[in-house]
Amino acid sequence: TTVRNGQRLTGYPALVDAADSVSIALLDTRAGADASTRAGVVRLLRIALKEQIRQLEKGWPNFNAVALQLRSRIAPDRLHEDWMTASCDRAFIGDDSLPRDGAQFDAQKQRARARLPAVRDSAQRLLTEIAAECAQLGQALGHAPAPLQKKARALEAHCDRLVFPGFMQESGWEHLAQLPRYLQAILRRYRKYPENPERDGRNGALVEAWHQRWVEEAARAGKAGQASADLLDFRWWIEELAVALFAQELKTPYPVSQKRLEKHWAELT
Repeated sequence: TTVRNGQRLTGYPALVDAADSVSIALLDTRAGADASTRAGVVRLLRIALKEQIRQLEKGWPNFNAVALQLRSRIAPDRLHEDWMTASCDRAFIGDDSLPRDGAQFDAQKQRARARLPAVRDSAQRLLTEIAAECAQLGQALGHAPAPLQKKARALEAHCDRLVFPGFMQESGWEHLAQLPRYLQAILRRYRKYPENPERDGRNGALVEAWHQRWVEEAARAGKAGQASADLLDFRWWIEELAVALFAQELKTPYPVSQKRLEKHWAELT
């Protein structure tokens, strides 16, 4: 805590990732400092495990084909860096506590080295599956007949919320595995739309209202330094609601309904 111009200010010490090094800074919020420190520790481990990182940088034989499927959304270099960043975060830290001294860092480095091959392969499979589903969806929406083009554009916007530059790291490892199912649900919604446009409109308005509600609250909480992990994860409840409303046959991992979302939202806010 410091006093500046008569005001008492609280700063939270954090590591800051500087690409080829790390620095130390005081940040405005604890959440921001925690996230920055995690990224800083991952950077230190990337520096310490140079040989493993060089191998990761080579990608894998089919990467170019995967990147081609997503090229209209994400530049190949950006996609590769996102894949690497998500892989390193999962392998190097995952669900572990952050190391706080030299001995803990050395132990973490050994765990990171051991976990990286399996995590790399999992990230490769996930990205391949997501790209394939995204390409199939894009092809269907891109060939929408004139009466369905407005709906296709709306569903394309939904896809944009799921697959965008940096989506692997931003989504979080536990949610990445669900993205193929969410993309499948969008495609099934599109194919079912002509059967009952009115029902689709009602349910679509409900999902969009929830999304807008969440965006506004997440922005407010982030600005105030109050964005909790549970609030940030609520966006995935909205995706599960879309699955339940438009592609129930794909199933959801937990019961989801308008009433359940209202209850969970009240607990969060």
